[in-house]
Amino acid sequence: MYILDRFEGECALIEVTDENGAVCIIKVDRCLVSDNSSEGDVLILNCGIYHTDKDATIQRKKEMNERLRKLLK
Repeated sequence: MYILDRFEGECALIEVTDENGAVCIIKVDRCLVSDNSSEGDVLILNCGIYHTDKDATIQRKKEMNERLRKLLK
C-alpha cells in the first residue's frame, strides 16, 4: 500500500507498506504524483505515476476516525 505522507519542495514522501506489514518511506519527484493527491491519500502506482485511490482513501480515513473515537472514549 502506498500512502502520501507529505510534500517537501519538489519531492513527495510516500509511505510504503509491504505484504508483511513492514513500512518504509520513499522519496519521489513531485511530478510523479497526480496533482489532485493530498497528504494522507492512498495511492495507486500506474505507469510510473502515483494516482489517488479515492475509495481506499475514504475507507482509510473512516478507519482512522473510528480508532481515534475509541481512544478518546
